[in-house]
Amino acid sequence: MDLRKEQILKAIIKEYIFGAEPVSSKTIVNRYGLNVSSATIRNEMAALESLGYIKQPHISSGRIPASSGYRYYVDFLMDDDNIADEFNIIDIDTSNIKNINNYLKEVAIVLAGLSNYTVIITEEKQGEDKIHHLKLVGLLEDKALLVLVLSSQKVKDYVLSFLEKISEEDLKKLTDILNYYLIDKNIEGITPELKQEIINIFPSSPLLVEEIFKIVLKALNEEIKVDIIVEGVKNIFKLPEFSEVKKIESFINTLEDQGQLTKIFNNILGQEKGKIDIKIGDEIGLEELNDFTVIATNCSFCDGVQGKIGIIGPTRMFYEKNITLLESLFKQKEE
Repeated sequence: MDLRKEQILKAIIKEYIFGAEPVSSKTIVNRYGLNVSSATIRNEMAALESLGYIKQPHISSGRIPASSGYRYYVDFLMDDDNIADEFNIIDIDTSNIKNINNYLKEVAIVLAGLSNYTVIITEEKQGEDKIHHLKLVGLLEDKALLVLVLSSQKVKDYVLSFLEKISEEDLKKLTDILNYYLIDKNIEGITPELKQEIINIFPSSPLLVEEIFKIVLKALNEEIKVDIIVEGVKNIFKLPEFSEVKKIESFINTLEDQGQLTKIFNNILGQEKGKIDIKIGDEIGLEELNDFTVIATNCSFCDGVQGKIGIIGPTRMFYEKNITLLESLFKQKEE
């Protein structure tokens, strides 16, 4: 593409990003000083349209960028040095955050607030979770609370009901036995033989031991799945191109489908940490998101937890700003 076409394409994209209205040749002449006539701009716009970089939504309107135009802009025309300093470092106070879920939620909230778009974070399993600690706490004569702490620092609690009355002393004894035998066990280590061994040591409540083993297996099995955090969904409602109820419903339905979200990230990124990947329109691989862009990256969070972070917005999103926001996560981690 020659320089003049690049200048016109860049002008159209910048105008549309800020205004969400079709851009006319007159606007480009008046605002960008390319030292050519409006007729020349119109001819160049017609050429860009024939190349598939821009399109005309209505016969009487100006032009708007097509997905391929945004792709060309991202690959060749983006400005690298005009992002405000406020976006150079994302400051997230982690001093009062006690577990990884809260940390990731805080990251998502901050990113959604700064980007004004929707943020998705996936927390991916790194190795197999193990039992770090557990405790039984009596609630009533026939109920107890099982608190389960995993090696990933996730804390899960469950209310147990049992037929026989169990004293606090017996609950403490069973807690000690379970910790002795289960600490550092992954899902493969929670075997029927181990369960029977504990029942033999603590024969007074075999049904309770059975129930605890079921819960432990369920908790460890759940950790094989990817946890997904979504923040800033309502930000999309503020955008003029998503004023139609059907578009909003389609977007929300996609975000509520964990399989679809997993598919988005599987289609976007490899395993390279710190690489920013950008998918525009149909590059995302979901028809429901053809009017969107996803900017995402692999990331190592605190405590070695692996995951992906994605900012989802309209194709006319502020690309430079959102790329800088994601890059800031790595700058903060390095510091």
